[in-house]
Amino acid sequence: MIDSQYFFVRPQDVYADHLVLRDDESQHCVKVLRKAPGDRFYAIDGLGHEFTVALEHSDKTSAHCRILSTASKPRELGFEITLVQALIKKDHFDLVVEKVTELGVHRIIPVKTRRSLPEAGHTKIERWHKIALTAMKQSRRSLMPEITPVSDLNSVLRRYADRPVQKIFLHESSEQPLDPNGINFAKACDTIIVVGPEGGFTDEEAARAAEYGFQSFSLGLRRLRAETASICGVGLFSMFAHP
Repeated sequence: MIDSQYFFVRPQDVYADHLVLRDDESQHCVKVLRKAPGDRFYAIDGLGHEFTVALEHSDKTSAHCRILSTASKPRELGFEITLVQALIKKDHFDLVVEKVTELGVHRIIPVKTRRSLPEAGHTKIERWHKIALTAMKQSRRSLMPEITPVSDLNSVLRRYADRPVQKIFLHESSEQPLDPNGINFAKACDTIIVVGPEGGFTDEEAARAAEYGFQSFSLGLRRLRAETASICGVGLFSMFAHP
């Protein structure tokens, strides 16, 4: 019987027929969950590989496992969702990272906007990576979402202007609801979703997004918090556009 527990293995610790869990992952496996030689479970490398493994032996800092089988991106969407999220309150951004990782987002781009909070430092970005790692394991994903350094909104809009992706700009003032029947959900194409801060986007930012080919949509009649809008937007595309 295979335990449903998932562990993270660094890509450099994966070899032809075995892999090595190290440090916290090894401790959690052997000391906390008390895995014994012969026990079977899963390991993921964050690059899209899921390994079914059997524990062979362990020491104080590592757990050595034999690879029984390998699967490639077994629970990934098959297309990329990129979330461009304006900087918001610390715990709210943490929640966004956790939940959109669970929903299958491929990339998170934090951005500065006219009404966003001060720029996040490196320590915050490191924390977001840790949150994403935990969410990846919890949701049984095999691909770790990319979290980029903080950019400014205009540069990101310009960067994606000519790319062949579905461009969604969530703006509460838009009169066009984000309707699954009106958007090409079924085709499962790469999509970028832009979400503003607590104070929303300015009219100038919305106009600039339109110039770069982004379609403006609302998420209904109610005014949502920024983190709710992000989770809802990514969730719609994740669920309705799943191949």
